[in-house]
Amino acid sequence: MTLTPVQRRVQRVAERMEAARADVLLATSPSAIAYLADLNIRPFTAPGTVLILGPGGNTTLLASEADQPKIAASGYQGLTDFWPLGEDAEERRASVLRRHLAGLPSSSRIAAERGAQAEGSIAAEPLLDAAMRIKDDDEIRRLRGAADLADIGYTAVVDRMTPELRVYEIVRNVDRSLRRAGGGEFWSPLEHAAGVTRAGYYPARSIATLLGRHEETGVLDPSQPLPFALYPLSENYTGTAGTTIVFETPGPLLRSLADALSDATETALAAIRPGVRADEVFAIHRRALQGTVSPDRLDPVIGYSVGTGPARPLLSATSEEVLEPGMALSVRTAIAREQGPGIAFQTTVLVTETGNERLNIVPLRLIELH
Repeated sequence: MTLTPVQRRVQRVAERMEAARADVLLATSPSAIAYLADLNIRPFTAPGTVLILGPGGNTTLLASEADQPKIAASGYQGLTDFWPLGEDAEERRASVLRRHLAGLPSSSRIAAERGAQAEGSIAAEPLLDAAMRIKDDDEIRRLRGAADLADIGYTAVVDRMTPELRVYEIVRNVDRSLRRAGGGEFWSPLEHAAGVTRAGYYPARSIATLLGRHEETGVLDPSQPLPFALYPLSENYTGTAGTTIVFETPGPLLRSLADALSDATETALAAIRPGVRADEVFAIHRRALQGTVSPDRLDPVIGYSVGTGPARPLLSATSEEVLEPGMALSVRTAIAREQGPGIAFQTTVLVTETGNERLNIVPLRLIELH
């Protein structure tokens, strides 16, 4: 029998469960639930959704009644159960979860993510990380689509960026461009009641994050660099892209730092290939910047595993993991400045049999708009 893409992913997790002698897995994170059920819970109204993966690869989704219409419209094929709305919703959620776990044999061993851990359970995160580590052809296809969306969003930011706009106006325009291009996710919450986040002045759950702005007003500061990043979803898989914009001619120090970071990023990307350890790629990036900037102004991680969401840190000084074909990485390099926003570049890379393939086509350099 030919398995569907979701069934193949469930099978990989089930194999990891068997190796760890786990009979049941409780998934709570958006990335794990998307991986196991092809369902995006990020826009759900109520928190606390749990996916139970049981023997035989059967899944049961536990969620709030508030999200029942979203689940019905999603095409999710497994079993469902819901807890009622109300002030005691958290207690009712716990009761529903206990009821499902009580039906298991007493000898059952449970692997659980944070938020659903039961007495005697083991951590599910290592099992999920291992299963999600290597991408199959369907996952790679989805990642390509997400990278294309990230490129569209990157171009939209650059094309529509003017210092007179507030951050939320830019982000709203970018979100609409991505939505028209077929992207998923909760693109423009400013059209709804969600409003803006208190800390960031960009739409809550927005796909575009702009880091350089006046904190209190959300107005861009033309005198400062503007790093931005995008994390669009395509069929529940995440794309990433980002760069830094300046509205004024950069001074010699800013230009030299940006050029050095761009060159170091390209050098690190060129080192990504099968058989290379993650800490070796990190060390190559650090050596390329040696003498340019103090190490304490550099991020301690320059690469993350990516799939149904940005996942665990991968390219760091302490990671001894060996890169393999089928691994997908979001490579993000940054230099912090003593005052104001720093400089950052970001792209998505797939490890191939012979080296790597950069899934984004946009440049990793300082963008000057003046």
